[in-house]
Amino acid sequence: MMSADTTQEAEPAVPPPESDDVAIWRYVDFPKVVAMLESRALFFTRIAQLGDSFEGSFPASQTPMSRLLELTGVTPPPNAEIQLDPGLADIWRVLREWSSMCCRHAPIHESAAMWYQYASANAAVAVPSTVGRLKRALGDRPQFQDGFGGSDGFRIGMLKYIDFETERIPVSSLAAQFFRKEAF
Repeated sequence: MMSADTTQEAEPAVPPPESDDVAIWRYVDFPKVVAMLESRALFFTRIAQLGDSFEGSFPASQTPMSRLLELTGVTPPPNAEIQLDPGLADIWRVLREWSSMCCRHAPIHESAAMWYQYASANAAVAVPSTVGRLKRALGDRPQFQDGFGGSDGFRIGMLKYIDFETERIPVSSLAAQFFRKEAF
């Protein structure tokens, strides 16, 4: 998985590619390649529409309350009863609705599994590139209207598989949850 931030400093919570020379592949149906070439644009899918309900999920031990306390650095007094407003408790889930991604695969060679997973067998195209070429293609971050309220940057990072029993997702970055998946 990748998203890109070509104009800001890298976030420590987003695992970076080793270099701009890392090979990346995009497997898509031929009609999507034609649309991409005609529009001269990449399509970013909202994470909530990917069909994976675990995309962007946290280990069970990282409850919304524990994430907020870690993020703010607040230590409540012993025996304190704290209840989160439902909207605040769901902030990380809501991010799935507002965040988008445009995934690439980063193996040394093309992958038969990716052919079958991301493209129909009789109309598939594998588009090879590099991280550096993707960064140049993305160019400057888009400018949004006043009041947009979201991030106008991209993040490029490598997906990191973690053990949800023993590891935590950094809460210092709202993007970190989308660069971690549970290792099975």
